[in-house]
This record gives sequence, structure tokens and C-alpha cells, in this order.
Amino acid sequence: GWRQSLGIWAVPAAIGIAAMAPWVLYERRTGSAGAAMRPRRGLWNSPLAWQVTAAMGTQSMVFFSVAAWLPTMLQDAGMGEARAGAMLSIMTLTGLAGSVITPILANRTRSQSWLSPVTAALCAVALVMLIVDPLWLTALWVLMLGFGLGMIIAFMLMLMILRAPDAQRASDLGGMAQGVGYLFASTGPIIVGAIHDLTGGWTIPFIFIVLLLVPYAINAWLAGRPRMVSAH
Repeated sequence: GWRQSLGIWAVPAAIGIAAMAPWVLYERRTGSAGAAMRPRRGLWNSPLAWQVTAAMGTQSMVFFSVAAWLPTMLQDAGMGEARAGAMLSIMTLTGLAGSVITPILANRTRSQSWLSPVTAALCAVALVMLIVDPLWLTALWVLMLGFGLGMIIAFMLMLMILRAPDAQRASDLGGMAQGVGYLFASTGPIIVGAIHDLTGGWTIPFIFIVLLLVPYAINAWLAGRPRMVSAH
């Protein structure tokens, strides 16, 4: 049943809590955790930091929305339940290949802005084709989408390191981009589901997902330029 299947994820969470609890308690007693874990105020005033955060948030919203609703969309189009679930698995597995090749390509150039239109185009073409006909060459479009999304997440994680002058600033930037970005992205499946309920179909909701690639591409292009956030 679903209760047991979902409940199993409590096990790694419990292990993580048990592993971190002694460190958290020690840091609280010594009072040394606050300054180290709090992002410097200047980071929140950095346009570059917000560009990384915006790109991270919008691309994550695309992924969360697709992961939540792609199988349902395919089933409503007439695909079997097992095959629709397999398409999502294929997309996720293909993302591993995209995430592996991206650092290799990105390190060959001083600027990584070119990854923005490439990754956005891969995802946009795949999504548009799924909108046009979800049952025509579905596996191909899912492979393309997964590869593009894998490239994007690797690109975003690289930017958190490449745009920081030191390890502490990289940690701060990563905390800001992922904390704010994932909070924003978590609304994606809810919005897409609400649009589906309002329209009664999947065309408009998936067009909304495609449009999210526009702010992603703009902010990723800007963040991909060879600069660094302030060290202050």
C-alpha cells in the first residue's frame, strides 16, 4: 500500500536526524553555529546571487511540476498506468547522464551562459512535443526532457561554486539559492494542478511549465557570466 511505500522514506530522515543531533546540540551549547550558518547580509543585496536563486527556483519548479503531473497527463491521454510511470523513471534516469556531462562541458569555457539557451531549448522542445501529442514518440521526448533537466540542475549547482570567491561564500550562496529557490519551486505542482482543475485539460498547465523556462533562461544567462558575488 501507499502508506508503507511513502512511510519508508521516514527511515533515512530519522537516520539523518540521529546523525546531526549531537552536532546541533554541541553547537548550540558553544554558541558557534549561529554566525557560521547565517548567510552574510551583503549576499541578499547581490544581483548575481538573486539571479542564481531565480534560475534555481524556476528550473526546480519545472522539474517538480513535471515529476508530479507527467504520469497523470500521459494516463489521461490514454497511456497505461505502468507505462506512464515508466516514462517518469526514464526521465529521472536520463537526468543522470545530463548531470554528468555538464561539468565537463562547462569547465571548457570561461563563461557558462551558453548552457542557458541549450538546456532551455532541450526542455522546451520536449515539453511542446508532449503537449502536441503525448502518445507520439513519447520515450524520445521524455529522454530529451530528462537529459535537459539533468544538465540544468548540474549547471545550477556549478554556479553556486563558480560564482563564489571562497568556500564560505559558496556555502552562503548555496543556502540562499536552494532555500529560497526550493521554497518558491514547491508551489509549482499546486499551481499546475489548480490550472488543470480550472481548464479541465493539460495543455494550458504544460504551457505554463514551458513558460517557466523563460525566466530560468534569462537569469541563468546572466548568472553564467564570469563574475563573483561580493566577498563582504
